[in-house]
Amino acid sequence: MAKTISQAQAEALAEGFLDDIGEDIKPTKTLSKLFLACAKIIEEAQNNLNSSDRVASGALSESMKIIDPVNEGKNIRIDISMLHYWKFVNDGVKGVKSGQPNSKYAFKNLIVGKKMLKAIRKWLVKEGLKTKAKGQGRPISKRERKRKTITDKTTSAAYAISRSIKAKGLKKTNFLTKAIKEGSKFLKSELGKGFKADIIEAIPKKL
Repeated sequence: MAKTISQAQAEALAEGFLDDIGEDIKPTKTLSKLFLACAKIIEEAQNNLNSSDRVASGALSESMKIIDPVNEGKNIRIDISMLHYWKFVNDGVKGVKSGQPNSKYAFKNLIVGKKMLKAIRKWLVKEGLKTKAKGQGRPISKRERKRKTITDKTTSAAYAISRSIKAKGLKKTNFLTKAIKEGSKFLKSELGKGFKADIIEAIPKKL
């Protein structure tokens, strides 16, 4: 899990970006607050995922990262990247049989795709049900037969869980929606402070 970046790290990132675009008056403190807000959003989102008590491989949480800023004329944009299925985890997906939750996304059928099966199986292994592939081209020992049985059970369990999710639906977590609210609160209280510090620092240079 990514940890919240420090003020010093945020300022270093801001300085590096502003050096690249060659600004005369550099809003380093202001931009550093944006970096800190993005880091806070990621941390909050990861915490929300961990506390949502649901089947998860951890891949979504680990995929979250801050993308390098983009200069768009008078605007500077900082994006957060993560795996594309975040929107389904955040907003939920209607089940084929339950019709719940109330979401704009919905499963179309009960067919379990390879990617879904792989993700659920990865979660099962992560939770402690270890699996091993059987040997090829030679007699299978008792130990290997046991491993094969475990592998088969893991796959069967993953399939059953996947079918259940598609039938009952994927509950909303609002993990990112909540995180963005927290990030917005941080910006509301801190952005003005950063901007004020940048103005004060720039005044002597213009006199």
